[in-house]
Amino acid sequence: MKKTKKLLFLSLLSFLVIVSFFGCSLDYREALVGEELSENTPETVLINFKYTRVRNGKELAFVEGEKGETFTKKNETVLYKVHFIEYDENGDILNEGRADKAVYNNKSENAEIHGNIYVYSYREKAAVTAKDLNWTGETRILVGDPKETITLKKDDGSYIEGKGFKADFKRKSIKFFSDVKGKYVSKEK
Repeated sequence: MKKTKKLLFLSLLSFLVIVSFFGCSLDYREALVGEELSENTPETVLINFKYTRVRNGKELAFVEGEKGETFTKKNETVLYKVHFIEYDENGDILNEGRADKAVYNNKSENAEIHGNIYVYSYREKAAVTAKDLNWTGETRILVGDPKETITLKKDDGSYIEGKGFKADFKRKSIKFFSDVKGKYVSKEK
Protein backbone atom coordinates (compact mmCIF):
# COMPACT_ATOMS: atom_id res chain seq x y z
CA MET A 1 0.00 0.00 0.00
CA LYS A 2 2.96 2.36 0.70
CA LYS A 3 4.30 1.81 -2.82
CA THR A 4 0.84 2.57 -4.20
CA LYS A 5 0.67 5.80 -2.20
CA LYS A 6 4.08 6.83 -3.51
CA LEU A 7 3.16 6.18 -7.14
CA LEU A 8 -0.20 7.90 -6.74
CA PHE A 9 1.72 10.89 -5.35
CA LEU A 10 3.96 10.74 -8.41
CA SER A 11 0.95 10.48 -10.72
CA LEU A 12 -0.65 13.58 -9.26
CA LEU A 13 2.68 15.38 -9.28
CA SER A 14 3.12 14.40 -12.93
CA PHE A 15 -0.22 15.97 -13.74
CA LEU A 16 0.86 19.20 -12.05
CA VAL A 17 4.21 19.20 -13.86
CA ILE A 18 2.52 18.67 -17.21
CA VAL A 19 0.14 21.55 -16.48
CA SER A 20 3.20 23.68 -15.69
CA PHE A 21 4.59 23.03 -19.20
CA PHE A 22 1.99 25.51 -20.37
CA GLY A 23 3.44 28.16 -18.08
CA CYS A 24 5.59 29.72 -20.76
CA SER A 25 4.24 32.55 -22.86
CA LEU A 26 5.32 34.68 -25.78
CA ASP A 27 5.91 38.37 -25.09
CA TYR A 28 3.72 40.42 -27.43
CA ARG A 29 3.70 43.59 -25.31
CA GLU A 30 5.67 45.63 -27.83
CA ALA A 31 3.26 44.64 -30.63
CA LEU A 32 0.25 46.01 -28.72
CA VAL A 33 1.29 49.61 -29.55
CA GLY A 34 -0.57 51.45 -26.86
CA GLU A 35 -3.13 48.73 -26.21
CA GLU A 36 -3.13 47.38 -22.68
CA LEU A 37 -4.70 44.04 -21.84
CA SER A 38 -6.50 43.78 -18.54
CA GLU A 39 -5.29 41.05 -16.22
CA ASN A 40 -8.52 39.15 -16.94
CA THR A 41 -7.92 39.10 -20.70
CA PRO A 42 -5.88 36.12 -21.86
CA GLU A 43 -2.73 36.90 -23.80
CA THR A 44 -2.90 33.58 -25.62
CA VAL A 45 -5.92 31.36 -26.31
CA LEU A 46 -5.64 27.86 -27.74
CA ILE A 47 -8.76 26.00 -28.91
CA ASN A 48 -8.79 22.19 -29.21
CA PHE A 49 -5.06 22.11 -28.58
CA LYS A 50 -2.64 19.21 -28.53
CA TYR A 51 0.80 19.49 -26.98
CA THR A 52 3.56 16.90 -27.04
CA ARG A 53 6.66 17.20 -24.85
CA VAL A 54 9.68 15.49 -26.46
CA ARG A 55 13.22 15.06 -25.13
CA ASN A 56 16.02 13.40 -27.09
CA GLY A 57 13.52 12.24 -29.70
CA LYS A 58 11.32 10.48 -27.14
CA GLU A 59 7.80 11.51 -26.18
CA LEU A 60 7.62 12.40 -22.48
CA ALA A 61 4.09 13.73 -22.25
CA PHE A 62 1.01 14.49 -24.28
CA VAL A 63 -1.59 17.05 -23.24
CA GLU A 64 -4.79 17.97 -25.04
CA GLY A 65 -7.74 20.10 -24.12
CA GLU A 66 -10.73 22.02 -25.34
CA LYS A 67 -9.17 25.35 -24.43
CA GLY A 68 -5.97 26.77 -22.97
CA GLU A 69 -5.39 30.37 -21.89
CA THR A 70 -2.33 32.24 -20.63
CA PHE A 71 -2.63 35.32 -18.43
CA THR A 72 0.81 36.94 -18.20
CA LYS A 73 -0.15 39.67 -15.72
CA LYS A 74 -1.57 37.09 -13.28
CA ASN A 75 1.16 34.54 -14.10
CA GLU A 76 -1.58 31.99 -14.78
CA THR A 77 -2.28 29.27 -17.28
CA VAL A 78 -5.83 27.92 -17.41
CA LEU A 79 -6.68 24.65 -19.15
CA TYR A 80 -10.23 23.41 -19.79
CA LYS A 81 -11.31 19.78 -20.34
CA VAL A 82 -7.69 18.73 -20.13
CA HIS A 83 -6.40 15.19 -20.71
CA PHE A 84 -2.76 14.16 -20.19
CA ILE A 85 -0.55 11.13 -20.71
CA GLU A 86 2.94 10.71 -19.25
CA TYR A 87 5.35 8.19 -20.79
CA ASP A 88 8.37 6.36 -19.37
CA GLU A 89 11.77 6.12 -21.10
CA ASN A 90 10.56 3.11 -23.14
CA GLY A 91 7.47 4.89 -24.45
CA ASP A 92 5.07 2.99 -22.19
CA ILE A 93 2.31 4.95 -20.50
CA LEU A 94 3.09 5.72 -16.86
CA ASN A 95 0.16 7.93 -15.90
CA GLU A 96 -2.96 9.23 -17.55
CA GLY A 97 -5.46 11.72 -16.26
CA ARG A 98 -8.12 14.31 -16.88
CA ALA A 99 -9.89 17.24 -15.25
CA ASP A 100 -12.52 19.76 -16.26
CA LYS A 101 -10.28 22.70 -15.39
CA ALA A 102 -6.76 23.36 -14.14
CA VAL A 103 -5.46 26.79 -13.07
CA TYR A 104 -1.68 26.92 -12.68
CA ASN A 105 0.27 29.88 -11.28
CA ASN A 106 3.53 30.00 -13.21
CA LYS A 107 5.32 32.02 -10.51
CA SER A 108 4.27 30.25 -7.29
CA GLU A 109 3.77 26.84 -8.95
CA ASN A 110 0.45 26.54 -7.11
CA ALA A 111 -2.45 24.90 -8.91
CA GLU A 112 -6.19 24.48 -8.55
CA ILE A 113 -7.69 21.47 -10.29
CA HIS A 114 -11.45 21.21 -10.62
CA GLY A 115 -14.16 18.85 -11.80
CA ASN A 116 -14.09 15.15 -12.63
CA ILE A 117 -10.44 14.69 -11.64
CA TYR A 118 -9.13 11.26 -12.54
CA VAL A 119 -5.47 10.18 -12.51
CA TYR A 120 -4.49 6.57 -13.24
CA SER A 121 -1.08 4.96 -12.67
CA TYR A 122 -0.56 2.09 -15.12
CA ARG A 123 2.46 0.84 -13.20
CA GLU A 124 0.55 0.59 -9.90
CA LYS A 125 -2.82 -0.18 -11.47
CA ALA A 126 -4.37 2.45 -9.23
CA ALA A 127 -6.44 5.61 -9.64
CA VAL A 128 -7.22 8.82 -7.78
CA THR A 129 -10.60 10.48 -8.23
CA ALA A 130 -11.71 13.82 -6.81
CA LYS A 131 -13.84 16.86 -7.48
CA ASP A 132 -11.39 19.59 -6.40
CA LEU A 133 -7.71 19.56 -5.49
CA ASN A 134 -5.32 22.38 -4.60
CA TRP A 135 -1.55 22.13 -4.92
CA THR A 136 0.89 24.39 -3.08
CA GLY A 137 4.21 24.25 -4.91
CA GLU A 138 6.45 25.62 -2.15
CA THR A 139 5.32 23.14 0.51
CA ARG A 140 4.51 20.35 -2.00
CA ILE A 141 1.14 19.75 -0.37
CA LEU A 142 -2.01 18.60 -2.18
CA VAL A 143 -5.32 19.29 -0.43
CA GLY A 144 -8.85 18.16 -1.24
CA ASP A 145 -12.06 19.99 -0.43
CA PRO A 146 -13.07 19.07 3.15
CA LYS A 147 -16.67 18.55 1.99
CA GLU A 148 -15.86 16.33 -1.00
CA THR A 149 -14.82 12.68 -1.17
CA ILE A 150 -11.41 11.76 -2.59
CA THR A 151 -10.84 8.12 -3.53
CA LEU A 152 -7.63 6.12 -4.03
CA LYS A 153 -8.48 2.78 -5.65
CA LYS A 154 -6.40 -0.14 -6.93
CA ASP A 155 -7.50 -2.52 -9.69
CA ASP A 156 -7.42 -5.41 -7.19
CA GLY A 157 -10.37 -3.83 -5.34
CA SER A 158 -8.38 -2.21 -2.50
CA TYR A 159 -9.37 1.38 -1.83
CA ILE A 160 -9.39 4.19 0.69
CA GLU A 161 -11.57 7.26 0.58
CA GLY A 162 -12.53 10.13 2.78
CA LYS A 163 -12.93 13.86 3.19
CA GLY A 164 -10.44 16.45 4.33
CA PHE A 165 -7.71 14.90 2.18
CA LYS A 166 -4.13 16.12 2.54
CA ALA A 167 -1.10 14.65 0.79
CA ASP A 168 2.36 15.87 1.82
CA PHE A 169 4.82 15.00 -0.93
CA LYS A 170 7.86 15.97 1.17
CA ARG A 171 6.87 13.59 3.97
CA LYS A 172 5.22 11.06 1.61
CA SER A 173 2.08 10.94 3.71
CA ILE A 174 -1.65 10.93 3.03
CA LYS A 175 -4.30 11.95 5.55
CA PHE A 176 -8.06 11.91 5.51
CA PHE A 177 -9.84 13.86 8.25
CA SER A 178 -13.41 12.58 8.13
CA ASP A 179 -15.71 9.91 6.72
CA VAL A 180 -12.76 7.60 6.07
CA LYS A 181 -13.40 4.09 4.86
CA GLY A 182 -11.66 1.53 2.76
CA LYS A 183 -10.87 -2.06 1.98
CA TYR A 184 -7.58 -3.86 1.57
CA VAL A 185 -7.43 -6.91 -0.67
CA SER A 186 -4.61 -9.28 0.33
CA LYS A 187 -2.79 -11.22 -2.38
CA GLU A 188 -2.13 -14.11 0.02
CA LYS A 189 -4.21 -17.25 -0.41
